[in-house]
Amino acid sequence: MVYFSFVTLPYFLLYFFSAVLQLPWDIANRKATKNLNKIMAEYEQKETPTNSENILFTDYLQQWLKKKKNKVELTTWEGYYNTVVNHFIPYFKPLNLTIKEIKPKHIVNYYDYKFSSGRQDRKKGGLAFSSLKKHSVILKNILNQAFLEEIIPRNPALKIPLPKKDNGEEKSTFLNTTQANELIKLFKGHRLQPLIYLTLYYGLRRGEVIGLKWSAIDFKNDKVRINHTVVKHTTVIAKDKTKTEASRREYIFLSEIKAVLLNLQKERKTNRKIL
Repeated sequence: MVYFSFVTLPYFLLYFFSAVLQLPWDIANRKATKNLNKIMAEYEQKETPTNSENILFTDYLQQWLKKKKNKVELTTWEGYYNTVVNHFIPYFKPLNLTIKEIKPKHIVNYYDYKFSSGRQDRKKGGLAFSSLKKHSVILKNILNQAFLEEIIPRNPALKIPLPKKDNGEEKSTFLNTTQANELIKLFKGHRLQPLIYLTLYYGLRRGEVIGLKWSAIDFKNDKVRINHTVVKHTTVIAKDKTKTEASRREYIFLSEIKAVLLNLQKERKTNRKIL
């Protein structure tokens, strides 16, 4: 079998019509051009991907994930991945909807389902309002991207209210003075005592207290600097920055905190000598 590239194909057609069929040169040239255009059109039709507006919503979700992977921090992308793969795709795949067929009612139904019975950890009940709010943000971003790409005429996830219970589920819970003192007593002498003290006294986020380094502890000036965090979705990432610029801050040492950290540093030096 002889294979012809698109470079040699025009010459072959011209040779076929002029030499083999013995047609006049001008007629052979016209026929060769006409047949070449027909072949090229058929090839392009096969190679051209399906119109993006007919792409399944679940396929677009996966495409969006791929595009986002190198544009956001790894932990942010892993959060997107978890939501898209473990929540969006399992729900929307059985519906077999193209992205253009996604309507506000489908988004409403998704929120209602997840809020009532959409957990993935096999526990009863649905997602918390805070989790559902994150889903809403991601869905809006995905569909807004499709709108910007002119795949859909409007974003169907906009202005869709989230279901919310009236039982105060999302109210923050704080320890009162008595409870905080009890917690301090409970962890006195425990290896986690420094973490508990720092978290309680300064109100640090989880990633901030875990990310504390000795370089952030200034015994000379009695200060602790919050400038390093540790975050995790699938991968644990240590970052020399905080959640926001305003989160970079300093605290004056309280006498209790300084005593605990000095004792911890002493233990650290002793352990180094032993090892």
